[in-house]
Amino acid sequence: MVSINVLIITYNQHDVICRALDSVLCQRDWGLKEIVLCDDNSSDSNWEVIQSYMERFPQIIRAYRNESNIGIYGNLEKTIDLKGVADYYLFLSGDDALCDGFFQKAQLFIEEHNVDVEKDSPIISTAYQAINPEGMVRVFKNSAFSRSQELFRLKYRNMVSPRGMLISKKVMDGYQKIPDKENLVLTEELCDIQFFMNANKGYYIPVVASTYFSRIGVSINMKQDDYYRKYIEKYESFLGLFDLCNKDQIYTKMKILQYSYYISPSISGLLKVLICFFKSLDFGLGFNKMQFLISARDIVKQTFR
Repeated sequence: MVSINVLIITYNQHDVICRALDSVLCQRDWGLKEIVLCDDNSSDSNWEVIQSYMERFPQIIRAYRNESNIGIYGNLEKTIDLKGVADYYLFLSGDDALCDGFFQKAQLFIEEHNVDVEKDSPIISTAYQAINPEGMVRVFKNSAFSRSQELFRLKYRNMVSPRGMLISKKVMDGYQKIPDKENLVLTEELCDIQFFMNANKGYYIPVVASTYFSRIGVSINMKQDDYYRKYIEKYESFLGLFDLCNKDQIYTKMKILQYSYYISPSISGLLKVLICFFKSLDFGLGFNKMQFLISARDIVKQTFR
């Protein structure tokens, strides 16, 4: 079996960290090598709970506590520094959980499809489910990998997600730290997209691998229009950071127009968004129906706010 290290970032999650750890520990007969945790100087009893698990599973769990709070992405990058040696790595937030049997299914998939972690630099994506506090469950699939191997473009257009993704060692070793983390919206994308840029093959396992419990964790807290301006800043940065094809340049301009419309709705603004949307369509990558419906809902919401 291939070896897998699970990297957990956590902060003030004493009431749910057991759920996350138990969901990983139950996979230990199927390739789990280490669980590496970084606690971002929690002010609750999170660290004490983690220490109790370290005492019970000293051969599996390595945990660290930051001397001061360094933020979600500083903590993520510290976890990468401490990742240890394994064939694959998987990120998990302290308030999320893996699904029973996932590692077993992953091992069988890797064997059946001859995924070569030594020869190639693969990433292996999965489906994941989101559960909100009201109990509503939505399943998100990353099946776009089955249609296209343009990995950067798939992630750039939000057609795939890194949730529940197995990242090979070569891909993880190529991660470069983000020097300026002031714009958290931009930082999140620059962190995630690197794994898709560093990989040369993408696979998809059609199973629900993890559960994301929405609206209970740490989120970006700012006024709505300021939040939209951060997105505009993000996409404007991308025009200079990445060598985008024509379709993706139009897609980027469409996203800038979309968030500008959210701030100041107008008929002409909406028409510009729609024109760019149709021009940016690339059916070779497929069509993200879920993303389209979310954007349409937000446009309607902002039009009548």
